[in-house]
Amino acid sequence: MEGDDFGFGWNAGLLFDLSDNHKIGVSYRSEVELSFEGEYSNYQGANLEGQLDLSLPAMAELGGYHRFGNIALQYGVVWTEWSSFDGLRGLLAQNNDVVLFEKGYNYEDNIRYSTALSYYLGNKVILRAGYALDEAAGDTTISIPDSERQWYTAGLTFKISKTLSLDLAAAYIVGKDTSFTETDTNTGLTYVFTNKAEAVVGSAQVNLVF
Repeated sequence: MEGDDFGFGWNAGLLFDLSDNHKIGVSYRSEVELSFEGEYSNYQGANLEGQLDLSLPAMAELGGYHRFGNIALQYGVVWTEWSSFDGLRGLLAQNNDVVLFEKGYNYEDNIRYSTALSYYLGNKVILRAGYALDEAAGDTTISIPDSERQWYTAGLTFKISKTLSLDLAAAYIVGKDTSFTETDTNTGLTYVFTNKAEAVVGSAQVNLVF
């Protein structure tokens, strides 16, 4: 099934600027409700107009920054309300009593923990390294192969001038190996799957202050 939609939510945050070297912040992002309508194709090849409602979870974060000389410590804890996501249920657009497909998920709220160190190399270069542990929200499935993830990150900031700087960063993400079974509702056959995930992410950003 394919479809597009726009959702509305709100964000709020608060920064405690304790001093130039010590800061603590909290933020919250609300749940966003989406309703998709689009064409659904079943395993028999029939094309039907379907509808699917989806809730994107709320998130709350606590983070801190503390600098001691040339070294700074950053940390963060992110809570995501994945328990609001109970599954995917596609309905016939013309008659919502007709279920086109249904997949339940045993999701629970999860927490992502992160910490990082920054080293100020003079006035122009900042070196960074970090680690994060992202808990799995639910059981691994073939449609959403979720698992616990570990992030290893490194990067730097180069100050070109008082108003211009360049950020470079890379992350190596390792997912926990998992094995699970899925049963085909059409044939009744059960299959065994193994999930393994690794990813490398790179980024570059130019910052201009005015």
